[in-house]
Amino acid sequence: MKILLLNNRYPTEKDPQIASYIKRIEGCLSDSGSTVQLLVSTINKTKGVMKIIDAFTYLLRLATFRDYQKYDVVYINHFNLLYSGLQRKTRKMRKVVIHWHGSELRNNVASLKRMNEGMKKAIRADFIHIAPSEYIKRGMMENFLIKHERIIISPSGGVDTEWYNVEKKILAGEVHLGFASSLIAEKGIELILAFLDLIPEIEQDMGMKIKLHVINYGFEKDRYLPRLRASKKVVVHKPFEGESMKEYYEQIHILLFPSHSESLGLVALEAMSCNIPVVGSNVTAIPEYVIPGQTGELLNDISNAKELRDKVHRCISNYSNYNTRTLVEDLYSRISVVKLYKELF
Repeated sequence: MKILLLNNRYPTEKDPQIASYIKRIEGCLSDSGSTVQLLVSTINKTKGVMKIIDAFTYLLRLATFRDYQKYDVVYINHFNLLYSGLQRKTRKMRKVVIHWHGSELRNNVASLKRMNEGMKKAIRADFIHIAPSEYIKRGMMENFLIKHERIIISPSGGVDTEWYNVEKKILAGEVHLGFASSLIAEKGIELILAFLDLIPEIEQDMGMKIKLHVINYGFEKDRYLPRLRASKKVVVHKPFEGESMKEYYEQIHILLFPSHSESLGLVALEAMSCNIPVVGSNVTAIPEYVIPGQTGELLNDISNAKELRDKVHRCISNYSNYNTRTLVEDLYSRISVVKLYKELF
């Protein structure tokens, strides 16, 4: 099976965190027995004029590529951003798989609504669709009228549970919290900053010292890093490349995941695979795997630092009762994704 994999970004040595999911998908496709060729952009600009130039250049590459018919499957990521370059090409493709990532459903402004209407017309009835979560599947059916039998649920490349396997830690004297998301507002960093002021209350109640571990990446990092570094409670790490994120999970006991929106949330699932409970937002796809009292705790108000304090307190108090790894092994592992691709292709 020959597969052409399309994406508007691809991780590089300079930017290993950008679109890291696409390498996971590529690896799973290869391990399923398929031959994978890439048609991707590695410029990876995220803002300004260069982002526009990057997008236009990549669309031009898609529109002028002549060999789509040579592949058994064209596997398209971020169809909402690429369909204008592919509209006249899909009829030459033998089979099309669209992998949805969530950005396709953000249609709250007029320009995006128009884009989504155009994309809806470009989706053929015989396309196969992959959604990372039930939340995204529901959105696809509601917004784009895609039949449920054409949609397959599969995490974006899944979690390598053999690699992300850290022995469950014991809390003794010091608790290490982790915030592994990008330093941007929509990932909940403002809540984390407000929470820092409440850490002494938890320390006093629990009789333990607390540290918060963050990672120096995200396009708004220059805005937030000075405030983080000003706190003696914060440890700032350099970005981890690829699977070296395991080193980060080895250092923390609890992951804080107060994101405003997630189509899935692989960083939380990686942590859970490492026996780390997650305190996450009760929004979008997160409640599908953060189960209160079992794999972590849920935040009902992502602007309330006192609720985050209380949920962290509960997580510390009940730490030995959480079983996070079993759920990941059963539903979100890389092994399960490879098996699905074998059956699909």
